[in-house]
Amino acid sequence: MSEVIKTTLALEIVSAHFGSEIGSFAKFITEKIVPVSIHEVLSSSEFSKEFSISSMGTLFQHNLLRIHEKQEARKIEFSSIRAIFRLLFPWFLQVFEHHYGKLGAEIATLFMTQGRMSEMGFRAQLTSASHSRSDEWKKSMYDAFRSIIEAEKPFIVSVVAASPWDAIKDDADPAILPEDGPASKRPKSDNHIDQIASKDLVYTIDITQILFHLRSSELLSYLKAKFTDDLVPEIHKALLQHDHPEITEVESASRFRPFKQITTPLSVAALSNALEKGNVKIEILLSSLDLEVSGGYMKKVPGADAEAAMYSLQTGMIINEVREELVFKALSSRFGLEGVRIFRLLLRHQCADEMTISDACKISPESARSCLFELQSMGFAQAQCISGSPKDVFLWSPNVTTALDQLLFGVLKTLRILFSRLHSILDKTDEVACGVSSQTDEADRRLAHAINEAAVMFLRLDVF
Repeated sequence: MSEVIKTTLALEIVSAHFGSEIGSFAKFITEKIVPVSIHEVLSSSEFSKEFSISSMGTLFQHNLLRIHEKQEARKIEFSSIRAIFRLLFPWFLQVFEHHYGKLGAEIATLFMTQGRMSEMGFRAQLTSASHSRSDEWKKSMYDAFRSIIEAEKPFIVSVVAASPWDAIKDDADPAILPEDGPASKRPKSDNHIDQIASKDLVYTIDITQILFHLRSSELLSYLKAKFTDDLVPEIHKALLQHDHPEITEVESASRFRPFKQITTPLSVAALSNALEKGNVKIEILLSSLDLEVSGGYMKKVPGADAEAAMYSLQTGMIINEVREELVFKALSSRFGLEGVRIFRLLLRHQCADEMTISDACKISPESARSCLFELQSMGFAQAQCISGSPKDVFLWSPNVTTALDQLLFGVLKTLRILFSRLHSILDKTDEVACGVSSQTDEADRRLAHAINEAAVMFLRLDVF
């Protein structure tokens, strides 16, 4: 699908769903061609600041805006393909109702609204349902949910929460990142929270499976009822092409916005020459590189043989772990270890009642409630009174946007400096590895100095 057709179609969908004014606002962003800074949007004379903030909030809420993290400013970009997928929402419901009945359609609606939920979160949603819903209905909904996820070809897929913080022990310092490798390779912790994490998977709609495992004629029939004949083939082709990873890949269970930056690829020979002046054995280097690739810290582009492969550093993976460390370190400073455990539990399950939180975190109900209200007062959690229950019984959920914005705001300048130093290190490493610098000793000295500066910056993050 050409960019012009895709953008035009997406803007029509936005106008139809959210009104012509927000449609005009989305068009204003798309006309910028490149990602536009939030400051530029708010400073525009075309829309008032209040309207721009409200419109961005609406588009962000429905994943129609993407943020590009830059050193100098936060920039946003309109996602046309997400708008097109939003159009397919009624068709997805038809698919679920056809395969799993009306209860299946209700479950699909719930998942498409929430994004992802654990089984505990799904049961909590049923508990908080209107008291007009009977216990039989709730039981039927839960049975239908189990039948969908246990089906031979389900349209709901499980996602394992894989955070570096899944294995924090009761007596561990939450400011220290676990050193024993990715969560999937670590031995299971005795911590009660970790036992829950290993059993209670998070589930999400598998859009890829719906698109690729159903007959194309079903999708074509739906599109022909919505659009003119000249647009249908283009839309159909775009939807069935596997070239939209932000839509078709199952996202990580982590709620932190991902970086996807990758450094310039380097050959095995260049890396060997850069390390100890070429004295590193190729076999040892290849083995080490494969470990980094399997751990997610490097990306490999295969070559004709093992030594012809190219490797690049996945700085996004490293930066994500640093950010998670900063957030939970800040939470520990403000709310203690109990606050960290509660917030992690809320992130994992989307919502939970106080007794569940108290049992899972192994703290008294009074301490759980006190900590939850403290998190709420700072904007990190929100409470909803459970229908049909006493007024003081609440269902709690995390306020991820507030948590990230407030916790990261205080360290933004430090992070910018740190990322700048890291990029400086990578640039200098590239110079050495590619043989650009004729003064290798001087380049090594500058590299060592830059690494030392970055280490000092990491130490300064202990201000939390």
